[in-house]
Amino acid sequence: MIAIDRGVVGTKVIQRLIKEAPKFLTNNDWLVFVVNLGHGPFLIQLYKKSNYYNKILSFTDSVGNI
Repeated sequence: MIAIDRGVVGTKVIQRLIKEAPKFLTNNDWLVFVVNLGHGPFLIQLYKKSNYYNKILSFTDSVGNI
C-alpha cells in the first residue's frame, strides 16, 4: 500500500499506474485508489479510456462526493 499525496504530481502517478498496472495484475486483482475531492470523475474517465479494466466502481464520501 502506498500513499501518494502530491496534488497534480499524485494525479500523474495515478495516471501512470492506471496505464501500467495491467501488466502486473491477474484476472482477479484490483487496482484501488482513494483520491482527493474532485479527482474522482477525472480518474474514472481515465480508467474507462484505458480499455484495460472490465469493472470500474466508485464510492462516495459521507456527503456524496465522488
